[in-house]
Amino acid sequence: MTAQIGNFLKLGETRYSILALSNPINFDPRDLGFTPSPTTSACWAGYWCEYRISTDDKLILQNLYINSKDDIYPEINGIKAKYFEEDDIKTMIQYMGGHLYENIDIPILYNGRVVIGNGFLDEYYVHMGYQNPKGYEEVIEIVFEEGVYLYDIDHSETVKKLREENNNKSTRRINYENSSKFIKESFSLDFKDKCWWLL
Repeated sequence: MTAQIGNFLKLGETRYSILALSNPINFDPRDLGFTPSPTTSACWAGYWCEYRISTDDKLILQNLYINSKDDIYPEINGIKAKYFEEDDIKTMIQYMGGHLYENIDIPILYNGRVVIGNGFLDEYYVHMGYQNPKGYEEVIEIVFEEGVYLYDIDHSETVKKLREENNNKSTRRINYENSSKFIKESFSLDFKDKCWWLL
């Protein structure tokens, strides 16, 4: 199993990792004519997204990084895909497929809560699925209604206390007697798996 690149949400000039969702974000590139296909085990979805909150507090899909199985890349809002050559290893690792739609600015009518994080602590890294919110120094919950930002809550201190309570300073310890549950939760972004302490 491999750690997955997740989606991101930009607040101001800071890019946060999306760590948990109360509801799935209602964006699917298949609706735009793509057939996403992974080029690496670090991105099984075949695509990932960068979102932002606009100046009028709306959730926007800004950038889409994607590999399409049939090699068809239609324009999105008049934007053509940029392609990154395979010999640029650093860029290929960054873009996980070599195609980027930049500044497509698609409004996302999301209802629910999104937990985001910044400042990952390397000792909490797990080489499987999506990283746990407990591994981030800054953890913020944002509430949206119909794609409009309502308010946010800073949970950084709560997460710090959870780390201190665990006392082992590592999420790498796996209970192999229940490894299937561990794997399922690792690849989940559901609140009940990643942010049970917010339910």
